[in-house]
Amino acid sequence: MKKYLAMALMSCALSAQANGYGENGNIMADGLDNNGSTWLRGMYSGYVWGIADTLELSGLVCIQNGVTRKQLVDVVIRYLAAHPEFRQLHAEALTGVALMEAFPCKKKGNI
Repeated sequence: MKKYLAMALMSCALSAQANGYGENGNIMADGLDNNGSTWLRGMYSGYVWGIADTLELSGLVCIQNGVTRKQLVDVVIRYLAAHPEFRQLHAEALTGVALMEAFPCKKKGNI
């Protein structure tokens, strides 16, 4: 299921990029860089937080108690660094995939 959702997010990202909408992973990675401006880091951190909140409310990610907002941003930074082959894709989709991989929801019956 997660694989199909990730594929759907990537498909949306490709569609959005083809139409020229939104930020891509390269721009977001530059904005989250520690050498970038404080304003851009704050903006993209808020972007990550908003997507994380939306995914959690939708039941697509299960973020454990105690996980900080900085950790959420760190997960996305790590994903972008580990997957430069995808950074031309839409930042929203990349953020979603990074968070879904890091904070999957356990299936009912699994401990």
